[in-house]
Amino acid sequence: MSNDRSYVSRAIRLMIAGSFMMSTGGARAAVAPLSGMWGGDRAVLTLTAEGGRLEFDCGYATLSGPVALDRRGRFKAAGVYYPESGGPVDADAAPAQLAARFDGTVSGTNLHLNFKQAKGGVDQAFDMVAGKRQKLIRCL
Repeated sequence: MSNDRSYVSRAIRLMIAGSFMMSTGGARAAVAPLSGMWGGDRAVLTLTAEGGRLEFDCGYATLSGPVALDRRGRFKAAGVYYPESGGPVDADAAPAQLAARFDGTVSGTNLHLNFKQAKGGVDQAFDMVAGKRQKLIRCL
């Protein structure tokens, strides 16, 4: 009879622990995607739960999917870069699209972003501050 009580007691503890793990998503807590606006020298980054958009003087880029920080405040994302140029633009032509990679670090209200164009483009780095509005000077 004592063994039966011990077995039942262990079974109940395991069921409670299992229910707790399922309700909290296991050992890892869900991480909310990074969102908000950051502004820096001639660039603005806007992130939402769906992805993001980086705008700068002569182009813009989109970040695919939500951006989540690791424990050190870092992130990596893939996306597409759309270069722009001054002068007349053919409204019927599709804009150029180049693959891009983003990696960044958030520390408090500061965000450091590295933007890398695939296939030989120029790498750019931006230091930004959360909530800062930034004026962009479009290509002329």
